[in-house]
Amino acid sequence: MADDLTEGAVSEGLSERVLAVDRQGYIKALHPTYGFITADTGEDLMFIPTAVDATVARFKTLHVNDVVQFDIVQHPRGLRARQVRRLGAA
Repeated sequence: MADDLTEGAVSEGLSERVLAVDRQGYIKALHPTYGFITADTGEDLMFIPTAVDATVARFKTLHVNDVVQFDIVQHPRGLRARQVRRLGAA
């Protein structure tokens, strides 16, 4: 796993702690303003449209079962996915 951030580093300007980078999983569910990813570890992580890496995909272009890569962060309300990047369809 490529890790250009120190494990546990705090994201600048955010109240999120980076726990893991470049994890993989798939889109489990999508709703108009949020979605869920099932990580390769079996954990379900919430994400919001601004968590999608806009250089690779847009929230509206994601589909259930798409394979994605993402970072896991500890958000004040629980674990979340950010920097979500689509890798392909499952």
